[in-house]
Amino acid sequence: MVTVALAGATTGFGLTVLKTFLHLNSSLNPAQQHKIILLSRSSQPEWSAKGLEVRQTSYEDHAQLVSALQGVHTLISLIGGDASALRNAQASLLAAARAADVKRFAPSEYAGLGYEGIDLYAASKAEIWKRCLAAKHETGMQVARFNCGLFMSILATGTTKGITEVGRREDAETGEEEALAGLRPWNFVLNLRAGTADLPGDGSAKVAWTEMRDVATFMFHALSLPLWPEDLNMRGDLRSFREVLEIVQRVQGRKFLVRENSIEEMEDLAHEEGKQFYNQVRVALVKGYCDVPDDLNRMFPDVHPIDCESFVKKWWSGTRLPEAAWEEDQAFM
Repeated sequence: MVTVALAGATTGFGLTVLKTFLHLNSSLNPAQQHKIILLSRSSQPEWSAKGLEVRQTSYEDHAQLVSALQGVHTLISLIGGDASALRNAQASLLAAARAADVKRFAPSEYAGLGYEGIDLYAASKAEIWKRCLAAKHETGMQVARFNCGLFMSILATGTTKGITEVGRREDAETGEEEALAGLRPWNFVLNLRAGTADLPGDGSAKVAWTEMRDVATFMFHALSLPLWPEDLNMRGDLRSFREVLEIVQRVQGRKFLVRENSIEEMEDLAHEEGKQFYNQVRVALVKGYCDVPDDLNRMFPDVHPIDCESFVKKWWSGTRLPEAAWEEDQAFM
């Protein structure tokens, strides 16, 4: 049994992690259940009413944050947002965790391997990871990055399928909301409703894909590990964009419009307003950024994450779709 505190778990992906943790925890024998604590800037009365311990705190008040972390063994950050949010709030969390003698800390990562060439991450995640390694060296705190590649859930953006039992359990209002599991709709490279593929390079680079709840499930199982290595890697599937495109075309029964983009073209596009993050990530994908190993898969062979083909079939089989046509690009960070 581990006392684990979740930060940034009231919205988005963090909320999906919280709901998954609570669901999995309830299936364990009471003696084996973890103690889950929600850290929040607000009181969260709806969660308190359900019996979850909520510790209200401010990230700007070090003493208050240290107090909120008393008795916590493992602290997991699910904080999202821009570079300053990722950097400043997590720096406060880590400093308070050191003062409160927290034994393990996982910063908000949940992506590919490293930060090279992605300015948003170089200005936020890279700095926090440097501080994590310093904390490990100076205090013995275990620090780990949960790496999962791309979120498979983006492949459901635009689906019109209805909710399933999981969505009903989580109070989702639509099938798309259930499938996205806390993500905002995002046609990243593939626009599965419009029928277009804006590939990184020729689309042949291998990419790890992991569905949101599977990410949370692997994280939950990792709580039982006696020692956390610095990288806790996982994947639901390992497929290039070309391979995923073949699956989607077969399931949807139509041909996509396809555009390949060289590294030089994507680097040029990254200079356009609102296109930096998207294109920097696409360049990184060509260079192997999301070829994430399957360490947690091998540690926990009883966890069976969904693969790309099953996910695409679940959310796109039998749907009525328009003729493939390019749409105006979305705004990206």
